[in-house]
Amino acid sequence: HQQLLLELQIIGILLFGFGLSMILEWQIFVWGVAVCVIGLIPALIAYPIYKFFTKYLRTKHTDEILKISDELLNDEK
Repeated sequence: HQQLLLELQIIGILLFGFGLSMILEWQIFVWGVAVCVIGLIPALIAYPIYKFFTKYLRTKHTDEILKISDELLNDEK
């Protein structure tokens, strides 16, 4: 999941930068703003989605992690 979200964020940032180039270099204001907004959406939603999946997976695997941790700690004693 992390790799996919990272790629989504990178694509969004690249689209945002391309939109800024359209505005600043080529003076294509309307299309540049549209491309910026399209690129901004995935760049902004990638982090909250990442946080949600991280929290979900932690709660899903908490019991298993604690069990393995207890086994490892008891083996060392």
